[in-house]
Amino acid sequence: MRHIVFILLLASTLNVFSQAAPKNIIVVVANGVGHNHTKALDIYNGNQSVWNTFPVQYGVITYPAYSNTITVPKEVQYYTGDYHTRRVWSEFAYADNMVTDAASAGTAMATGIKSAYKAVGVDLDSSERETILERAFLLGKSTGIITDMAFSQSAVSSFAAHNPSCDNATEIFSQLLASNVSLMIGCGNPLYTNNGDSKDTPDYTFILEQDWNALINNNNGTPDAWSLLQTKDDLLTAANRPLFIPQTFDAVQFKRSQEHTITTVPTLHELSEYGIHHLAANTQGFALVIETGAVEYASALQNKTTMIQAMEELELTVATITNWIENNSSWDETLLIVTGSYETGFLTSLEFDATQKNPDYYTKTYSLTTGAQGSVPDMVFQSTHNTKFPTPLFAKGIGSNLFSEYIDQEDFVFGHVINNSEIGQVCMRLLPDPAKAYKTPKNIIFMINDGAGLNQIRAAEYYTGVRQAYRDFPVALFHSTYPLTTNENVHLVQHWNNSYESRLAWLDPTYLRERNNATCSGASATAMASGTKTYYYSMGVDKDGNALNTIARHAKLLQKSNGLIVTKAIYDATPAGFYTNNKSRNNYSEITRQIIIESKADILIGADHPEFDVNGQAVENPDYTNMGGVEFWEDLVAEKTVFRTAANSGATEVQDSDGDGIPDAWTFIQDSVDFAQLLEAPTTPTRILGIIKSAFSTQSYRTGINRQEVHFDDLNPEIPDLWQTSLLGLKHLNKNPEGFFIMIEGSATDNAGHNKEKGRIIEEQMRFDQAVDSVIAWIEAHGGWDENLLIITADHETGLLASPTLNTDSITLNHYDIIDNGAGNMPGMEFYATHHSNQLIPFFAKGAGSEIYYEYADEHDAVFGKFLTNSEIAQGMFRLWNGKPCTIINHRPILVSSNPIPDVWLSLGVDTSFTIEKNFISDVEDTEFLYTVGARPRWIQVDAETLTFSGTPTSTGRSNVVINVTDGKTTGAGLTTQVSFAIITLDNGTSIDAVQTAEAYVYPNPTSTTLIASIPSGSAQVVIYNQNGKIVFNTYSNTSEMRIPVADMIPGTYIIQIQEKEITTQHTVIIQ
Repeated sequence: MRHIVFILLLASTLNVFSQAAPKNIIVVVANGVGHNHTKALDIYNGNQSVWNTFPVQYGVITYPAYSNTITVPKEVQYYTGDYHTRRVWSEFAYADNMVTDAASAGTAMATGIKSAYKAVGVDLDSSERETILERAFLLGKSTGIITDMAFSQSAVSSFAAHNPSCDNATEIFSQLLASNVSLMIGCGNPLYTNNGDSKDTPDYTFILEQDWNALINNNNGTPDAWSLLQTKDDLLTAANRPLFIPQTFDAVQFKRSQEHTITTVPTLHELSEYGIHHLAANTQGFALVIETGAVEYASALQNKTTMIQAMEELELTVATITNWIENNSSWDETLLIVTGSYETGFLTSLEFDATQKNPDYYTKTYSLTTGAQGSVPDMVFQSTHNTKFPTPLFAKGIGSNLFSEYIDQEDFVFGHVINNSEIGQVCMRLLPDPAKAYKTPKNIIFMINDGAGLNQIRAAEYYTGVRQAYRDFPVALFHSTYPLTTNENVHLVQHWNNSYESRLAWLDPTYLRERNNATCSGASATAMASGTKTYYYSMGVDKDGNALNTIARHAKLLQKSNGLIVTKAIYDATPAGFYTNNKSRNNYSEITRQIIIESKADILIGADHPEFDVNGQAVENPDYTNMGGVEFWEDLVAEKTVFRTAANSGATEVQDSDGDGIPDAWTFIQDSVDFAQLLEAPTTPTRILGIIKSAFSTQSYRTGINRQEVHFDDLNPEIPDLWQTSLLGLKHLNKNPEGFFIMIEGSATDNAGHNKEKGRIIEEQMRFDQAVDSVIAWIEAHGGWDENLLIITADHETGLLASPTLNTDSITLNHYDIIDNGAGNMPGMEFYATHHSNQLIPFFAKGAGSEIYYEYADEHDAVFGKFLTNSEIAQGMFRLWNGKPCTIINHRPILVSSNPIPDVWLSLGVDTSFTIEKNFISDVEDTEFLYTVGARPRWIQVDAETLTFSGTPTSTGRSNVVINVTDGKTTGAGLTTQVSFAIITLDNGTSIDAVQTAEAYVYPNPTSTTLIASIPSGSAQVVIYNQNGKIVFNTYSNTSEMRIPVADMIPGTYIIQIQEKEITTQHTVIIQ
């Protein structure tokens, strides 16, 4: 029953994502605020701050794309935009070294794109970018900016002005005066000091004298003129278009030299309250940006007390806004966003030591945890700079749920993070411009050439002398491919190598040659299918092993058809990432069974037929392992609806793919004639499963001719090519009037790169290009570009294909481009690796909705220009189909503790029976589970339904029992969790109780430094097990007394096993 509810819940979400637009948007930007700044305030106040109750809480990555001004010629060394989790948590200089400022952070949040240091509302080429306030004005809303800083030094100016540098202070203020903003509050008064005292001589640093005089003179009758306000009392007067410049120079209160506040100057929360009440008069609503620089100022000075005071004013400002919303508006019509521009001061606990350079130490001592209420917490500023640490984001109100569609990345400590530019993207979506509405594609065709970078594309073009049509598609960008972690062990921050840094890619000789931050096809496919970055070797799951929704599954919720066409196995990483969920891409048999039994795909075509070799010839001894086993293969060929071998979930019956309530068997095809007949037939069966008669892939592994040269004369004509199978897939899926999703992959360009095969790389690229041409022709004959969206890209680059001169100085910038030697000749090129590289990948799109990807291309590369990241490919597709990316559709069952099942102690030769209580598993959605038992001693009999174990132990020692737990979902998202426990069997004459408490042979017990094992025979194997049954010490001793260092072991209870010839003794020891 729970499965039906699950499906209905998914179906019911389809209308949720047609997001209602807020009437009002309020963004509060706090320069310098990091997570520890907010924790410091909580500790000081002894309670939670107002923003801690907000339902949306993420981290925000704040780096600019370019770390120098754009008023001088650009240099590659300044393209430093990246956030590398491992380096942040282990390299002090990296975390402490970020060139940014309020203007560049404001530009990202205002426009939705990352720009340069000091840039105000402009892109890297100095072109003006539309801001969220300008969009709000077009929609009839009032707009405002409020800052406690000088306008030109602020983040808010980037929401209304456009200038290459915030150093051009007076130009920026003149632009603000000429803008469409309805209200402005900020500093720069030329007549006053920061103490509120009059100056002897006006200081026109921030405002031109002529602009100031015009304001003083009420703009000489200019229509819609600004009303200049300067005192607290002025706030009580009515003003059509208020411009409040308080009687201070460049700061409201926080740069004063006196202890008490300046009575004539309002505080930030008072100014915010005034601004909101003024803008709220517009019945169409308003958009307002409020900023404080006080926290950054105090943090840069490392003044803890002043920083706490600045945080108190920030919270009071947010509380004032919240109070207005709840009493004068509502959360159903107003969105409130509170965030920082960047973290300042490297604020940490007192225990933090920057010299340790140990990720484990950094992550455990960074956060503030202690301090007395009313006193400055136990903390220290490690720096006076702006740092790379994420700043917090808190959001509440209508539209705040959209942020969850951008949480494709995570930090090891802070969890889900977004880019600061994505704040602007969310706001732009909530302020939609009807003139820029995207067309909804009926069909999405996603073509992936596995392992192909720009030079692989060029190699085929140079050899053929033909430039590919897709290279001139209206959307031509690049995307980054790095995974969340570069290892399956996500619990070690050392594996969180998750960034692309343009400077290093082009200038560092080792960055691309080594496996720095490179992905695998499983992690990349998961990102492109689901919108979520994950760990290396993941298959459709996030870092915690939870099943992710994919665009292929979402198509089915829209009553569309879906399928995949590949040139390698259907269980290979890229295709499986769209349809299956598994902890590892290497579990081929499990993946095969899931995709065949549990998916609702309408067509699956791939290679790696178990009964044929790489040349398409029959083999004598087929290996069916990867295809689910021999029985599974037999049932597949027989087109069974119920298989004898179950999927991991326990399911054995295939799915209903067409929605008629009846399970739909696969029509199995394998001969070339079968493919040809279906391609020519007037109709096709309900579901098609094609396994081409070739091992590994179609043609790429064929033998007999030099693979360093291009050859097509030795192809097996009985093996269909990608263009043919692609057309069959399109024909089959196009029967559905609702449309379809299809993933088409040229799978073997990757293998040619791994093997450094120049000829094969060109062959595979050419075959992929031929398939693209066929798909383009099909689109133009079937609905055209108004109905279809075609995306062409790769999951990563393989082999680091570059110029033959790269070894000259190993600087990629100088030697990336391969050499065109003319049509029919091999290009000048070399492979410099056998693995994947972390370079950017070309991304092409054309058709309905394709322009959406320019929104996601918010970063800049020194050579390739604008780029997005691979997870944003899925985010765009989901959005065009009114869906929600970054979504978990099934949580993995989790263990309730690290050691949920205690060890079982038995006696040798004594019949036994025991039952394991089913209280060691928890699940967000489910309470019923399916249990199977894997590894165990041969003498044990198992009743998996009751988890009852029985039998007679036949040998002494320690053995592990593995229990597999699945939630039993048969919707293509079944997940398995493993748990193990130890059975410790003792000799008949030994009392179990005595062994568990004995101290004989080992002392001292407990111990914290050294454990001594007394060995009467003078020789023994000594093994120590931790509570999880894992061996933590294993060595042979030939002395009567062995000293074992245990100081580095985690405190707890251990079992030490001493085996002397045929006698084994075991003892419980405590390390403390």
